[in-house]
Amino acid sequence: MSSHFLDIEKLLCKQKPFVAFKNPNEQRISVFYQKESTLHTFENSKQEGFVMASFLPKSTAYLIPNTNTFCFDLKSKNQAIHPNHKLAAFNPKNHYGMVEKAIEAIKNGAFKKVVLSSAINIKTKKKEVSIFKDLLFRYPTAFVYLWFHPKMGLWLGAPPETLLSLQGNQFSTMALAGTQKKQTPIPPTWEIKEIEEQAIVTQYISDLLKEIAKFKIDKPKTVSAATLWHLQTTISGTLFPDISADTLIKKLHPTPAVCGLPMQPALDFILKNENYQREFYTGYLGEISKEKSRLFVNLRCMQLKTGVATIYVGGGITQDSNPSSEIQEIINKSATMASVI
Repeated sequence: MSSHFLDIEKLLCKQKPFVAFKNPNEQRISVFYQKESTLHTFENSKQEGFVMASFLPKSTAYLIPNTNTFCFDLKSKNQAIHPNHKLAAFNPKNHYGMVEKAIEAIKNGAFKKVVLSSAINIKTKKKEVSIFKDLLFRYPTAFVYLWFHPKMGLWLGAPPETLLSLQGNQFSTMALAGTQKKQTPIPPTWEIKEIEEQAIVTQYISDLLKEIAKFKIDKPKTVSAATLWHLQTTISGTLFPDISADTLIKKLHPTPAVCGLPMQPALDFILKNENYQREFYTGYLGEISKEKSRLFVNLRCMQLKTGVATIYVGGGITQDSNPSSEIQEIINKSATMASVI
C-alpha cells in the first residue's frame, strides 16, 4: 500500500474527520482532513470544503473544510476484483409488497412516481481503505469517495450521477433514470416504462429551472455506469442575476430520480413505508469552492460499521412498474457495491 493510503489509514486510526475523493475520469485523489473532531455544518456556498448532505430536504448538511489537504495520483492500473454477490438481510417479499402498494397509490392519484429503496447488510472482514482502493480501480469513470467523521460514521461510494456542476453563474445538471443490466457492450433498447420515467425527471428539472435560469436540454442518451446502463439527459445553462448556488441546490434536491413526483407526497410515502432511515443515501456530496463546485447524488454507496457493510439500493416506481422486475433491478444495482466487499 502506498504511503498516501497509509496516511488515510492513520487518519482513521486517530479518529480524525476526513474525506478522500476522486472526480470522474480523473487520477487525482484529494484528501481534506481536520485536526480536531468538530462537526462543521454547511450553511451556504460561500464556504469552501467538502459537503455531505442527507436525503431529507432542509436537514443539516456537514462540511469538512479544505484547510488541511493533500493530493496524490492513482498510478496503479485496474486490477481484477472477484465479485461477492452474497446478499444478507434482504427480504424480497418486503420490497415486493412495498412496490405493489406504491403502484396502487399511483393509480389512485397520490403521486406520479416514487423511488423506493432497501438497505442490505453484508458481513465483511475487509478494511475501509482496502474497499476504497477497490472502488477506485473498479469504477474509474465514477466519482469515488471515502468519508468519515467520528460523530457521524463512515461512508463510501462510487456515485454515477451529477447533481450539479457550477462555475460562476454557469451550471450543468442531469436527469438520470432508467436502468438495465449490462449484458453486452451494445447499448440496450429501452422500454416504455424506462423512457417515461426518464422523461418525468427531465420535465421536473426543466420546470424548476424556468424561474431561475436560462438553459438548454440535450437529447437523452444511453450511458454506462459500472455493470449497468442508464438513460441520461444533460441540462446546462446560466443562472439569472442575483440567483445563488444555494437557491439552485435547494431547487434540485431531492430530484425525482431519488424521491418522486410530486416531491412531498412521494417523500411522505417513503418515510411511511421504507422502515429505515436513509441518512446520507440519496443525499448529495462533493467539493464546494469559489472557483468551481461539483456535487453528486449519493447513490451506489454503503455505510461501514464494525464487520458489517450496509448497501443502499433503490429504484423508481411508476404505474407501469412490475414488482418482480423491480426486485431484479435491486439485485442488479447491489452488485456495484457488493463486488468490492
